[in-house]
Amino acid sequence: MTTNLGPGGLETSERSRQTMAVAGSSIAEAAAAGVAAVLAIIGLAGTQTFLMMSIATITLGGAFMLREGGIIAQSLRTRTRSDVFREQVLGSGLTASTIAGITGIALGILALVDVDPSILVPAAVIVFGGALLLGNAPGSATLMASRVDTLGSVGTPGGGGEMLVGMGATALGILALVGVAPLTLSLVALLALGVATFLVGGAVGAKVVGASR
Repeated sequence: MTTNLGPGGLETSERSRQTMAVAGSSIAEAAAAGVAAVLAIIGLAGTQTFLMMSIATITLGGAFMLREGGIIAQSLRTRTRSDVFREQVLGSGLTASTIAGITGIALGILALVDVDPSILVPAAVIVFGGALLLGNAPGSATLMASRVDTLGSVGTPGGGGEMLVGMGATALGILALVGVAPLTLSLVALLALGVATFLVGGAVGAKVVGASR
C-alpha cells in the first residue's frame, strides 16, 4: 500500500524536519555549554585548573558553533527564502557566532598543549563575549531568525541577558589579559558564558519542540 503525499503533506514533513534540526542543534548547544560550565566550576575548585580551563574553552567553542547550526540546516532546505536568508547571514551575528566558535576551539587546543593558556583563554573569552554582543545586537541574524518559518512562533529568548553576560565576559577577559587574576577571571567568565548559553539553548530547544506539537 502506497501513500501519496500532496503539497500540504510534503510541506508539513519538510517543516517537521526543519523543526527537528533547530531543536536538535539547540539541545546539543545547551549540553556542550553545560559541560563547559561544569568544567569551569571544577577548575575554580582548584582541580587541574589549566586543564579544565582549556577543555571548557574548547567545549564552549563547540557550543557557539552549534547555536546557529539548526538555522543553517533549515536555510539549506528552504528554497523560497534562501536568498533572503543569505543576506541576513552576511556580516551578522550568525557569522560572528560561528567564527567565535572556531576561534575558541583553536585557542583552547593551543592552551591545552600548554601554549600560554593564561593569554589564550582570556582572548577566547573576549571573542565569546563579543560574539554574544554582536549576535544580540539590533538587526543581527540571531534576532532576524524569528522571521524564518521554523522559529517564526518561537522567537529568541534571553537576548537581553546574553548581552549583559557578553559585556561582563568581555570585561573579565580584558582584565585577565592584562594580568589581573587571569585564571580566576577566565574561569568565572567561562562559567557565566556556559550557564547563559545553556539556558538560552535549552529554552530555544524546548520552545521549538513545544511549538511543533
